[in-house]
Amino acid sequence: MTQGSAPRQYSQTRPGSSGTRRSIHARVLDDLAALVVDELELRLAVRKQARRATELNDDVVQALTIAKMRFELGQTANAVESLDQALASSKRILGELVEDAPTFRRGESDR
Repeated sequence: MTQGSAPRQYSQTRPGSSGTRRSIHARVLDDLAALVVDELELRLAVRKQARRATELNDDVVQALTIAKMRFELGQTANAVESLDQALASSKRILGELVEDAPTFRRGESDR
């Protein structure tokens, strides 16, 4: 069952079938398996987002914080190096996000 679809109604008979209990059980099991797959995919997506949030903090925010501190200490060359590191990390992470994102036309929203 996909998100937003109406729950399937199970009856004893189905057009073109013998209407046995086995066919009903098979359909219920198929739907249950689909729900389990949907749940696993959702959990994977949540973990992926958490990993990316941690990665943003670890790679980008910390490098920007170090760059700021180095600028304040007058270590301009080291500060620029930290900024370059933050920029490279943010480009890589954004590239991954764009790869994984559904394709939308300009102005479209998924809401």
